[in-house]
Amino acid sequence: MSKLQAPFVDQSIRRQRSLSTPITFSAVMGLTDTPIYTGVTGKFFLIRAISVCNHTVGHGSSGAVALSLYYQGDHWLDAFSVAANTTVPIDGLTGMMLADGENLSGFSDDIKTTVFGWGLQIEGGDSWRL
Repeated sequence: MSKLQAPFVDQSIRRQRSLSTPITFSAVMGLTDTPIYTGVTGKFFLIRAISVCNHTVGHGSSGAVALSLYYQGDHWLDAFSVAANTTVPIDGLTGMMLADGENLSGFSDDIKTTVFGWGLQIEGGDSWRL
């Protein structure tokens, strides 16, 4: 009879590495497509919190800016309005998962707009071996 082979990696080695790592991101939005989070090959990214800050003091008639976000070229957020001198959470994107190596980007109609937040960079996915 052959020796039973375990289908997992040595646990003493595996426990030295974290399966998830908190990562923060922050990007000043440009008038054209601007990277916010660039995915890492072999890792997933789970958005835990994302917000936008409009740091204009009021220009034009309202001072509001419009923010658009893209995930791999698909609209995730289109012309999200943010009033002048305010910071607001983007609740609809909390809990979204960016797949292995995929990116989040966007643009605003004013360069005084910042998108920021944090998430978990997750190692493995459906091929985890614990």
